[in-house]
Amino acid sequence: MPSQYCARVWTANQGLATSTVYRVRQSADGYLWIATAVGVTRFDGIQFTNFIAGSTPGYPGGSTRWVLPAYDGTVWVASDGGVGHYRDGSWHTYSDRDGITGNRTNCLAQGRSTIWVATANGVRYWNNGRFERPDWDADRKSTRLNSSHITIS
Repeated sequence: MPSQYCARVWTANQGLATSTVYRVRQSADGYLWIATAVGVTRFDGIQFTNFIAGSTPGYPGGSTRWVLPAYDGTVWVASDGGVGHYRDGSWHTYSDRDGITGNRTNCLAQGRSTIWVATANGVRYWNNGRFERPDWDADRKSTRLNSSHITIS
């Protein structure tokens, strides 16, 4: 490795929520967002801030498999407890009552004008404060997505 680069290892010993990490993304403001087995961690290069269900109001529970810094500066997470949305310093959880079919969410994507979420029970998109089923998915028996493939039957 060239000498101008520096390699560091961060674990729970340095302040990460847990050493089991699923995904790392950088937001436009420079923070690293780290999806872990117990929540999500924000890292500014010096300090870790952990967001964990039970100790962070509004944060969804369970393992967090996906983190998505959005174009508008907010952050979305996919977890066992639903979809979490971080805006203006606070979290809000979306679940079955908000249009997601099954709280266990697998992955997120940002389209031109909306956020998409995949669960074991199908695909939903964000529209006017709730998640809705896309028209193209309505006549299918099932649509399953995870981080590596899509199955439509």
